[in-house]
Amino acid sequence: MAKIDVIDKEVKIPEGVSLKLKDNVLTVKGPKGELKRRFYHS
Repeated sequence: MAKIDVIDKEVKIPEGVSLKLKDNVLTVKGPKGELKRRFYHS
């Protein structure tokens, strides 16, 4: 039987920072630039 782990964690988002989640890609934009991370589900 397969084991499935679930992680649930809350994170405070500073003022001036925006988050967007689309097609398993999280985009974080703020005053210092932009970061993108793809989340894979296997």
